[in-house]
Parts: sequence; C-alpha cells; structure tokens
Amino acid sequence: MDQHRPDPARDDAFDRLRDADPAAGLEPDTASLDAAVRERADRPAGDELARARAARRPGRWGAVAAVAAGTLLVGSVGGYALGSREGTGTGSRTAAAAITLSDATTGAAAGAAESSAAGDTAARSSVPDAPAAEGGTAMSSRLLPWFGGHTVFTAQGLSDDTGTAQAWAYDPAQAFSAETAAQVAASLGLAGEPRLEGGIWLVGPQDGVDASLQLQPDGVTSVSYYDPSLDPFACPPSLAVPESGVEGQDGGGQGEPGKDAVVPPDCTPRELPPAPQGDAAVARAREVLAAAGVDADRYEYEAAESGTPELAYVSAFEVVDGQRTGTIWSVSLVGDAVQSLYGALAPLVPLGDYDVVSENEAVARLSDPRFGASGGGVVAASVGGVAVDSDGAATTEPAPAPMGEPTPPPSVTPGSPLGWPVVEVVLTGARLGLAQHTLPTGATVLLPAYELSADDGTAWSVVAVADGELDFAAGR
Repeated sequence: MDQHRPDPARDDAFDRLRDADPAAGLEPDTASLDAAVRERADRPAGDELARARAARRPGRWGAVAAVAAGTLLVGSVGGYALGSREGTGTGSRTAAAAITLSDATTGAAAGAAESSAAGDTAARSSVPDAPAAEGGTAMSSRLLPWFGGHTVFTAQGLSDDTGTAQAWAYDPAQAFSAETAAQVAASLGLAGEPRLEGGIWLVGPQDGVDASLQLQPDGVTSVSYYDPSLDPFACPPSLAVPESGVEGQDGGGQGEPGKDAVVPPDCTPRELPPAPQGDAAVARAREVLAAAGVDADRYEYEAAESGTPELAYVSAFEVVDGQRTGTIWSVSLVGDAVQSLYGALAPLVPLGDYDVVSENEAVARLSDPRFGASGGGVVAASVGGVAVDSDGAATTEPAPAPMGEPTPPPSVTPGSPLGWPVVEVVLTGARLGLAQHTLPTGATVLLPAYELSADDGTAWSVVAVADGELDFAAGR
C-alpha cells in the first residue's frame, strides 16, 4: 500500500519535479538529484589541500550512479500498449503517472538500486520533521497515519464488479549476456571485451577514472555507463608518491625515506563542447537508446536544465497503454557524446490475464495486514517550505512556528481516556493500472494495481490481483 497526494493544478515552475516523490519513490527528477549531488560534492573545504581532497572523485562516479540507478525503477503504472507514446520538447508528458506499491519488495524492484544501495526507502522518512542527511534541510510529513495512529478506509460510490487485467514481466534472460554488454559498449564507443566479474558483465576499467560500463544480473538487466573524462565536475584522483620525490619546504626534496606524500589533483575546469539542449537533446538521446538496442519508441522523453551549457540531461520514461511503467533511462550528454547512461534492458513479456478484485474490495484491502500493513510512504514531504507530492506537485507551505524549549510531556490523569488517534479516509475514485513489484525470486513484474483517491486529492495504492492468484506462502 502506498499513499500520495496528486497535483490538482499544474505549476510550470515545478515541471521538473512532476515525476519526483522523495516520499514514496515514484519517478524522480534525475537532473535535480544529480545537480544536488554535484553541488554538495563541490562545496569548498577550508584550505587548498582540503579543497583538492574534497574535489577528488575516485568514488564519485559510483555516487552519481547510485542516484541515477536509484531512480531507475522506483514506481510503476498500469495498462498496456507497449511504447504507444512519444514525448516531444523539453517537458512533454502525455502518459499518466506511475502507481507505486510501497511494500518490502518493491524497493528491490530497482535492480540497479539494489546494487548501489539506493532503494526507494532511502529517500523516505517515517518520522515527522526528520532532518535531511545533508545541509540541515528538514523533510517533514503532514500526515503519517501509520505513525502513532490508525487509519479507517471507507469506499463511497465505487464498484463491486470484478474482472481481469494483463500482467507483465521483465525477462532478464533475453538481455543479460556478453553480447548485450558488447553491443551497448560499442554503441558508446567504449573499447574492450566484456568480462564477467562477481556475476556482473564489465567493460572498461572500474576505477572511476576511465570510461566504464556495468551490466547487472538483476530483474531488469540494469546497465550503467560513466565517462569521467566528459564530466565537467570531475577531478582526477590524488596521487601517492614517495616523499623522496616531492620537494620539501626548503626545495631540496629531502623527504623521509619509506613514506609517501599525497599530491593533490589538478582540478582546473576543463574546456568541454556545448551539449545539445531541449528538443535536440531529446533527439540525441533517442539515437543513443536505439544504438544500444532499445526500442526508443517505447519511451516518453523529457529534457531538463543542467545549469551548464556543456551538459544536458534527458530522461526517457517507459510507457504502456498511456501510462508510465516506472522504468526510466537517464542520459547525460556533453557535446554530442554520452557522459553517462543508466537504464534497463530486459524486455517485457506477457504473463496473461489475472483475476482482479473490485474497487470496493481494493479499499477493504487497505485495512488488510497482508496488503495494507506492509509499509508505506510519507504522504507529502516538505523541503524548504515547498511541499512535494508523488506526482511532483509543489505548493508553498507556511513557515513552521518557532519551536520553544523542549519540555516533558504532561502527566497522564488517572482514569482519563488513552489516546488512540484514528484517521478516517473516504475513497471516492479508483484507477486500475499496473505497479512494479519484485518477486521473492528477484524477478520484476508489472502486476495489476489500484490507485484509490479521496475528494481531497489524497491517493492510496494497493495490489489488485485476486487472492486466488497470489502465492502467500512464497518466501516463508
């Protein structure tokens, strides 16, 4: 079960946040996430040597990969007409938003996120007003009915009709191979033969200095590529050299034998060619995906501002039957070249029709511990006075009142009623679609799911597959 608050009115100022939900792990704004990582990594230290060390990026490419990989497969949508939509422009969106199931296995649906420890739960906080990991920015929730309280769901005006709906699975067996790794590497101009190490197909050195590619053995065959030489923000790693080869303060180079000195890297900004922007960036990203063996027509494209003319970001969202699946490709361009690429290569295969419960039964499932008590996301997160919901809807919130000195809670009066807060939610709308889910085997599927909404715009999601078609014993 998951809950989010969709946007009742679009706001152009927050178009790039439409697909971001730091609470429930829906489709994030990859450009903003990457820019935030870069900005934090580039904060100056106290002196020249400290700044040089802080600017080192030997492991930075992995952090950026984790951000992009973590956005790869978080969330999903419903319906099917594979690749029937194609976006245009820098912010085209014709497909419906993804449906997300925030259960224990959905976070693992992002195979790449698993490998980078960047699953959907990493961005969620279950405690109100929890501080952010960096910068001191508070991320708070307006409502957490599962935190110190209980929620009662009531259906109003919904249907009792059952039915069937198609389910789909990603088939990594068709994509995880040396041939696939070689094809993607060749399309990116990366030399080298694929080699299998630790169950992962690798091309190029994995040192964060030279261009490299990884093909993961997860449920969606995640692929990641990064070229530090085209990263406007990257610095080469520091070098350790013998003290005897480093000039001392007196210029005599008389270091203590047997010890190494750290030579800070040269972090002078490099001259890089301008990248295509807007429609031109989208067109280039389509070419990149097609060359990598991806059906580029299956995706809806959005280009985002990078803040620098040398770099362009494009996100490609897989679409089925007019809805996004939650599978996302992220392409970063420098000049006409690819600086980084992240995505999923496993094709979708049909699983046939599955029985689905009625809308009223779906509401009842929200109170069923088998479906509704497996976790959840923050209803609406607030960052810097701007509330962001699951569809990226952003509204300005009033500044919080200043907090006084902490005091002990009041004493409990003998015989007084004991607090047991209950939130009552009346659900009046339902949308049947698909949600991404990872089976106990690690396979990733798109299964029928409902998005249930209340008149105030709050929405909850729950699996729609009938009990008889679910294996409750799996994983015991």
